[in-house]
Order: sequence, then C-alpha cells, then structure tokens
Amino acid sequence: MEESAAQQFATAADQGQGGIPGERAEIEYRTVIQASLDGFFSNDFSGQILDVNEALCQMLGYTREELLHMSIMDIEAAESPEQTVLHIQEVIRTGRDRFQTRHRCRDGTLIDVEVSAQYVPEHGERFFAFIRDITGRRQAEDALRRIEWMLTERPVPETLNIGQAYGDLTPLNTSRVILDAVGQDLLADIVGDFMRILETSSAIYETNGDYANGIFASGWCKFMDLASRKLCSTADNREALSCGRWLCHESCWNEASLQSMLTGSPTDIECAGGIHLYAVPIRAGDEIVGSINFGYGDPPRDAARLQALAAKYGVSVEELRREAEDYETRPPFIIELAKNRLHVAARLIGEIVQRKRVEEKINQLNAELEQRVFRRTAQLQEANADLENFSYSVSHDLRAPLRAIDGFATILREDYAGKLDAEGLRLFQVVSDNAQKMGRLIDDILAFSRAGRSELQLITLDMNALVQQVWLELEHQRTGRAIEFRLTDLPPATGDPAVMHQVLENLLGNAVKFTAGREAALIEVDGQRHGDENIYSIRDNGVGFDMEYANKLFGLFQRLHGMEEFEGTGVGLAIVKRFVIKHGGRVWAEGKPGAGATFWFTLPAETSAE
Repeated sequence: MEESAAQQFATAADQGQGGIPGERAEIEYRTVIQASLDGFFSNDFSGQILDVNEALCQMLGYTREELLHMSIMDIEAAESPEQTVLHIQEVIRTGRDRFQTRHRCRDGTLIDVEVSAQYVPEHGERFFAFIRDITGRRQAEDALRRIEWMLTERPVPETLNIGQAYGDLTPLNTSRVILDAVGQDLLADIVGDFMRILETSSAIYETNGDYANGIFASGWCKFMDLASRKLCSTADNREALSCGRWLCHESCWNEASLQSMLTGSPTDIECAGGIHLYAVPIRAGDEIVGSINFGYGDPPRDAARLQALAAKYGVSVEELRREAEDYETRPPFIIELAKNRLHVAARLIGEIVQRKRVEEKINQLNAELEQRVFRRTAQLQEANADLENFSYSVSHDLRAPLRAIDGFATILREDYAGKLDAEGLRLFQVVSDNAQKMGRLIDDILAFSRAGRSELQLITLDMNALVQQVWLELEHQRTGRAIEFRLTDLPPATGDPAVMHQVLENLLGNAVKFTAGREAALIEVDGQRHGDENIYSIRDNGVGFDMEYANKLFGLFQRLHGMEEFEGTGVGLAIVKRFVIKHGGRVWAEGKPGAGATFWFTLPAETSAE
C-alpha cells in the first residue's frame, strides 16, 4: 500500500477535527483519495459503501454509481457476512486495522487485496479503507514457495512399498483385467510417481471392486486403515472387505472410486479417515475398466474432530494427534500436480489395458488363422494324395489297355493285311493313331499334375543358352521348313532350369507348329529387365488367334484351332501358366487371325544383379 497516501489521509482527518476549517479539510480529503493509486472506500456501521475513488472502480470493474449501491458484503469473498460484521466491530474497538482478504470483481474473478482500515467517528462515524491489489505479489510468493518446496531434498519414503499387517489384497482379485494387463510391478511404479510427492495412500480397483494395487505412504493413512481393519473382527480379508466395517476401504471404494466409475468423472470426497480422496475412472478405449485414487490434505488437528475419529476408529486421541503432527503439509500446487499425474496414470493404465486386449485379439485371430491354415493344408495334402493316386491310376491303369489297343491294331493291320480291304486297314490305322494320341494326352495330363506339385530348384538362368538349347531340340519339328529365328540378348533370370526348359519348349513348339503354313516363317525371342523382374516375349507370324477368345488360351483342354488343323491336347499352355505363376511371374498373349501371335511371360530378375 502507498503509505504516504494513508498518512496524508490520516493527517487530513485529524486536521478536520479542529485545526483546519471543514471546507479546506474536505478539499484535502478529496485530493488525497483521488490521487491515491490504491483503491479507497468508506462505509457505515452496516457495511454500506458511502464513497469510493476511481482507483477502486478500475480495480473491481464497477462504476462509482454501482458501488454506491452496494455493501462490503457484496465485494468481500474471503469472509462470511457474519465475519465481516465482527471485523467491523473489531475496527471500532481498535480504531485501525490492517489485514489481507479477497474481493470479488464485477466479472466474477477474485483478487487478493491488502486492506488498511480506520474508524473515524468525527466524520459521521464512518470507516475509511485503502485497498491494494496484491494478487501479483501472492502469485510470486506462491511460485517462490513452490520452488523452495521442490528444491528441498526429501528422502524416498520408506513406507512406499511396505504392505499392511493384514497382507496383500491383490491375490483376492478375481477380475484381473488391469492386474494381468499391466502387472503388479508396473502398477507400483506408476502409482509411485505421484505418491513420492504426496505420501498419502493410493488404490487401483477393477470394476468389481477388487484391488489391482494398494499403497500406503503416510503414517496417518497407514494407521487409520489398519485401525479400521481391526474393526472387522475377522482374520479373513475377503470377509473383512465385505463386512462394511472396514471404514477406510468403504470410503476408498464405495464413496470414491465406485462413484467415479458410475459417473465417468473425477470424484472428490472427504473420507472417513479425516482427509480427502480423489478418484479418476480408468478407460480402455470407450469402456471404463476400473478406477485409481489417492488421499490428500492435512489430517485434522483440532480436539473435537480428533475425539470423534478416535471414538469411531477405536483408537486413542493421543495416537491420532501424534500421527497428525508427523504429517508434512503439502502446498496446494503439489496437490494439483499430483491430481494431474493421477489423470496421466489413469490414461496410461487404460492404454496398456487396451493394447493388451488388441494384442490378445490379434493372437486369437492368429491362432484361428493357424488352425484354418492347418485344416486347409490337411485338405490340400489329402487332395494331393488323391491326385497322386489318380496320376498313378492314369499312368498304369490307362496306359496298359491303350498299349494293348495300339498293339492289337498294329498286329491286325500287319499280319492280316491280306484279309482286309483298304477300308479295314484305314480303320485299324485310325484306332492306332487315336490310341497314340490318348497316350500323349495322358503324358500331358501327368505333366500338368506334376507342374503344381514339383519343388522349384531356383538358380540363375542363362536365358540365351536355354532358348538356344530348346531351339536345337525342336529341329526334328523344323525339318524341311524355312524358319527365320531371331534371338536378342536376353537378361539372366532366377528360375528352375528344368521347369523353364519345358515352358520354352511349349512356347517355341507352338510357334513352330502354328507357322507351318507360312513359306517364310519368322520366330523372334526378346527380353528386357523392368525393375525386379524380366519380361520375355516369343513372337511368330503364324495363324494367330482372335483376341475375343484370349481368356481361353491358358485353360486346361482349351483349343482355339481344330484337331484337323493342328495337333495338340490343349494342355501345353496351361502347363506354361502354372509354371510361370509358380515362379511368381505373369503370362499373357496377343494375337490377330492370320497375323501371328506374341506370348509374354515374366520371371524374377537375377538376384546378384543388384
């Protein structure tokens, strides 16, 4: 407060009593209060405000006219009306008073103020008061106290992880959603974060009220909890928890944590043990899975409350007084800090529970997937076994009668030629030819079957050498024909040499077959690397095909040309597709009737080329 203004006012008031005429005193009085940087008001015995200066109007946000229709009780925020009346009576008795309080501004905010009041009966029995806003000073003092408290070295409380005499309650946990997901050690570490600065008590509950964690870090909380446990008159903890006489547990669970779960919001109560409890729900996703709380605030020290607690808990007043005196008061900012950390702890626990649930769901899905894969693999193995049996049957049971048919037809045609006319000989030749075609079809079917089951032996393939080898092997199909063969430099690939030999044999064999009607046949083989794969093409100028039927090309037994035009079983391209796909590649074709066809396939590029 501006002391000179108060002194000038006191001097003006004294002179107004006799030394200076009233009009002059009034002028000096006005000059002093209006020049003061502090707020000023005068009031009567009832507290009605009679006069104010401009500084007070600015401080509280009211106009002069508004304040003159108000009383001290309207702006006083720290005292009750009854306390304010007692304060006025005290000023009357002593003449002057200097104190700190809080005033309420027009916008509802509260400010800390220092008041210097004086009772001047010669001025119509008025009270005069200068008001100084000390909110900033209070905040600075609070900040200084906060720094001092934080810098004070305190040992970690020895009682932080020491259990009560009745033992650990977590083995009674039947829910175990939080306990199993987070684990007892990690829960203790999480709670220890705020317990080391608060040093009271904390509990974590499942939704059914079972304990996931419980810590007592202050002598008061430990003493009160143990005292109320003894009221249960049973050695069985499960019976004690349900008996209703374990007072600290009843407050902690039923009045604090349970309410926070039911409302989904923080709960702040005064507990049975004389301090306060703050509880926060724990959410895993959108579901509340439990609650976490702690005790805070000073234990009672007045005789009446200690006497009441002693009677309720069955202990002596002296024991309670000793425990209360040993408790170190926490500044308000420490309690707020602990509350913030409690919210963080609740979110952390909920996040761990949620992740554990997701992990368990993934593990369950993986287990189900593995089971499905196992069943599917068994089915495929069974199908492959059936296919093996079928292949064996085809190979042995069908070949024998075909060989017999072909053999007897040949014998009849050769040994009985003299007894058969030309038509008979022709018919036996047809029988023999079809038996041989059936044999080739069986060979192709078996080849197609093996294409799906064979294990690839992957190596780096010299595609140029492989194509040239296959081309030479097809020489017997090219006898007497003029075919121009063009081979560009092909990039090496990764593949099975035997399998790719058959792929090239089928594709090049088709090119030779379908250019049979061309006087100047042309077959070109090309290849280029694109990223991690090679694209190879085999182009011919043969009969081609209609793209409308391109989707049938690689199907089993699908033919775009009649048997009378070109030989074949309709299995070769199906084998090509199966082998290429097994290498992780693709195969496709383009063609035009009478203008030839191009077949493309891809293979993984040579791995050592990087």
